[in-house]
Amino acid sequence: MGKTNKMNVSQFVQYINKTVFKSLEEDLPSEYPILAKYKQIRFMRKLMSSTVDVKGCMNTPLVINYKYKIIPSIQDLKLQVLISLMLSPQTKDEMTFDAFENMFIDSLKFDKKGVRKGISIEYLKQKKTDEIDELIKKVGFHKRKAQNIKDLSELTEVPEKYEEVLDIKGVGPKIGLLYMQNGVGENMGIGVDTHVNRFASKFEWIKNDKGRKPLKNAEHTRELLEASIEKKFWAEINLILVGFGQNICTSTQRPKCDVCLVSKCKDRRVEIDETLKNGIVKDIEDLDISYLSKENADKNYRKILAWKVLVQERYGIEMRFGDEDLLGDWDQKFDQLSKELYGYGLLEEKDANEPKFKKVKIEVKQEII
Repeated sequence: MGKTNKMNVSQFVQYINKTVFKSLEEDLPSEYPILAKYKQIRFMRKLMSSTVDVKGCMNTPLVINYKYKIIPSIQDLKLQVLISLMLSPQTKDEMTFDAFENMFIDSLKFDKKGVRKGISIEYLKQKKTDEIDELIKKVGFHKRKAQNIKDLSELTEVPEKYEEVLDIKGVGPKIGLLYMQNGVGENMGIGVDTHVNRFASKFEWIKNDKGRKPLKNAEHTRELLEASIEKKFWAEINLILVGFGQNICTSTQRPKCDVCLVSKCKDRRVEIDETLKNGIVKDIEDLDISYLSKENADKNYRKILAWKVLVQERYGIEMRFGDEDLLGDWDQKFDQLSKELYGYGLLEEKDANEPKFKKVKIEVKQEII
């Protein structure tokens, strides 16, 4: 059994943030000139919210548990992360979120003696495949995914090793690597999806004999990217690029080139907005996390604010105007939830063990989305 299984949910979230995603607080070293544009992308992502931050397959279980006032065991949370990831292929984050929420609401009806745990292996054992299919029918390939999720009921415990999770039907390298990062706390590789693959070719981070067309083999893209950047930065890449692709450099709609801070982009369709040219654009080559540091806050405040206001007012993209972290403060949220439900916090050393579940009356939606 892995060491994270001895933690409660707040401790687990802190562990993930401080180990797997610690790199988000660091500048990219200068020895990675090939990723100069990535530095500018991650700068923008630190300042804006995206669908993946709330309804992405990694955050969905945390959001839903908190919404329905459930403090999950680590085993159940890991299973839920895995299920959320298995729902996600060929499906938008919003649909994945809705399907997972449908399953979660249904799971509350199956808990015995008023103990509300949410989705667990025990719950899956009670469900028929066609019942799961009805709950997740809005996701792509829902029948196949329903069977794969039902098969999880045969597990004796949730996988802790990459090789074990790859043995599960419906799990490939991308899902396996993202699960290891967010469900186990091990950074074993870059999760390459369509966004990562597209930007890796678009910005020429990888070599491709066929011009800048994305490589069809995601594993090849992963190998080339991992050879170009230090391991500690691998885990953040998927989160950063997916949000950038959802908000700014969209593939199916007109990309928002007029507010994009990526310099020397060969695909820029319109020039950057005139109101930015005397501000943040002057520093565009040096944008990185240190630009947002307390030491530079006063000097750069007006430039950053002007860009954030323009993006939000013009495109309705939600920006971060406070001290919110890209990963969210879920450790603090669950700590506070525990205080409300049980009278003590999960981050207090004397209460390090998981709380005993008890019946809590709340309203949940009754209809399937």
